[in-house]
Amino acid sequence: MQVENFTVEQIKEIETAETVETARILMRNIIDTSSKGKRPIKPAKRQYLLNQTARARRVVDVAAIAYNMLLAGEGLRSLDSTYFAK
Repeated sequence: MQVENFTVEQIKEIETAETVETARILMRNIIDTSSKGKRPIKPAKRQYLLNQTARARRVVDVAAIAYNMLLAGEGLRSLDSTYFAK
């Protein structure tokens, strides 16, 4: 059985995280789920997202990565995003 990669509710959890470390843990869980989900992400993209998550300095930065993932999965990418550059 394949599961949805992730939902907006999971991103909201990231937005309300108390610390950036908590947000990073939640984001890593989303990335891991997305690697095995309905439409799995490629290993290179997975590593890129993990690196970006580790480099994020604020909770809002981690949430931005998650929203870019969501938009990309729906075919609606952010025009100023570097998500597709890799």
